[in-house]
Amino acid sequence: MDTRRVSRRRFVGVAGGGLVAATAGPFVLRHARAAGKEVVVCSWGGTYQKALRKAYFDPFEKETGIKVIDASAPEVAKVKAQVDSRNPEWDVIEAGTRWYYVLVSQGLVQPLDMKKINTASLMPEAVLSHGIGHNVVGMTLAYHTKQFPGAQPNGWADFWDIKKFPGPRSMGAEVTFALEFALLADGVPKDKLYPIDVERAFRKLDEIKPHVKVWWKHGDQPLQLLSQGEVVMSPAWNGRVLAAQDKGLPIGLTWTQGAFQPSYWYVLKGARRPEEAYQFIDFTTRAKPQAELAQEIPYGPTNRNALDLVPMAQRTKLPTYPENLKVMWALNGEWLGKNYDAVNDRWQKFLLG
Repeated sequence: MDTRRVSRRRFVGVAGGGLVAATAGPFVLRHARAAGKEVVVCSWGGTYQKALRKAYFDPFEKETGIKVIDASAPEVAKVKAQVDSRNPEWDVIEAGTRWYYVLVSQGLVQPLDMKKINTASLMPEAVLSHGIGHNVVGMTLAYHTKQFPGAQPNGWADFWDIKKFPGPRSMGAEVTFALEFALLADGVPKDKLYPIDVERAFRKLDEIKPHVKVWWKHGDQPLQLLSQGEVVMSPAWNGRVLAAQDKGLPIGLTWTQGAFQPSYWYVLKGARRPEEAYQFIDFTTRAKPQAELAQEIPYGPTNRNALDLVPMAQRTKLPTYPENLKVMWALNGEWLGKNYDAVNDRWQKFLLG
């Protein structure tokens, strides 16, 4: 998840506030003020968590009287240690699509009581038995605009096309997304990616490997490589690209064939404050807090009413803006979670070979 750079724009829209309150119905009534209570929420730190504080934590505290104590970062090993202790420090944790199936299969998070969470306006991908997605991030194809003054890359076939778009590439050092990008470059439709044809994907990856100059390991790195002219194209988190554009750097992106994945809230097994956890998660399903978060960092809200509360100039930069979302594809965390160890072993050998 992109956690370093955020937009400085703040949510300023107040129109629609009455509509949000009216459609929230009985869920609002659960948020009675509860002096002295608290909930511990573990996310990923940095500027991203500061955005969560502005959009979610502080408004939730003001409305309910429940203090939000934030922590970071919820690696699976830490989560398991807390659950095994039978006295976990954290109540709510945040993690992306692939980790959903790891957390569920290991019994580290609770199935959610959906009667306590208003999911009516959420996109279908955001509602799972053990997790509620509150924003959507995108892994997109980024490129150096000055390297391609004419036709610009518009999908993974162009990333693989060295003749039409010459220059060194960069790719992530992690296997997530790589197999799917290879299959898309090889002509597989985005709705036919899963189950992944692993052999076909690695054959296609063998073609591009000689042209990959750097296998990046953190989200800022592809933007640094692009801005310095070391590479001409790379997958990159949409939020990082937009932050680079705000600085005036010559980096573009295409949403075409980009991957999207919700970021989910989970309640730890044995959480000490489950009712406060539910109140917090329910609060973050509302349109207004999600729209405010989208103003702090350019990730898309999962509440379908939230986009109407975001000014159009910012709205078009979000993964869940309809024109962007319709050309993207959803990362299948279930497939990746179940097959991760095997494909990652193959991936590590591929990188070393």
